Amino acid sequence: MNDTYGHDVGDKAIKAFAQCIKEGVRESDVLFRWGGEEFLIVLRNPEDTVPDISKVLERVCRKVEAIDIDGVPKFTVSIGYCEYHYDDDIDDAIKNADTALYAAKHSGRNRVFRYNSGLKMNKPFVPSA
Repeated sequence: MNDTYGHDVGDKAIKAFAQCIKEGVRESDVLFRWGGEEFLIVLRNPEDTVPDISKVLERVCRKVEAIDIDGVPKFTVSIGYCEYHYDDDIDDAIKNADTALYAAKHSGRNRVFRYNSGLKMNKPFVPSA
């Protein structure tokens, strides 16, 4: 976006995007910028609950798609995720989520892909128009 519309527009878009994600996840979750236009979200839960991760991330997709700011073109988000357990290697989890992210990006826009073993990706979520 910066190359096409300039850094001011790109900064507005990233700020709106970050705010949108922050509003789309829960207070217990952690959001941080991973680099460039990539962000990581850690969904944290008490041990006795399991979030519906795909629903949380689908809500983020819908919120991002609905962003409407003067001077900022409409944009969407591609999301890749994996489940992480305390005994998993964090570097592997990030690589797995990244693999799912690139699969989402290459399959089109505005998609949520879940990583699973064998590098098989599930059917992407595509918001209805």
